[in-house]
Amino acid sequence: MARDVFYKQCRLEKREGSARLQRTTWLPVQFAVEGETLKLKDNGTWTDEWRVVSASGVALTERYVVHQSHAHTRQRRASDI
Repeated sequence: MARDVFYKQCRLEKREGSARLQRTTWLPVQFAVEGETLKLKDNGTWTDEWRVVSASGVALTERYVVHQSHAHTRQRRASDI
């Protein structure tokens, strides 16, 4: 039986020159450590120097995170009349 992968919702920041980019994303718990610097894959391209600013205290299964994400898009479609 496959083990569940657990995720935490994290806020990330990256500096690019004088700009500060921010992103909220779900990370596997082993990477969701405040202060860690990570590489992220975005549209097939790896970018580095993303710093984990905060991580939620609750870890959720991948199945739950994906289900909630799909529920959000279904709600949006249902409200488009």
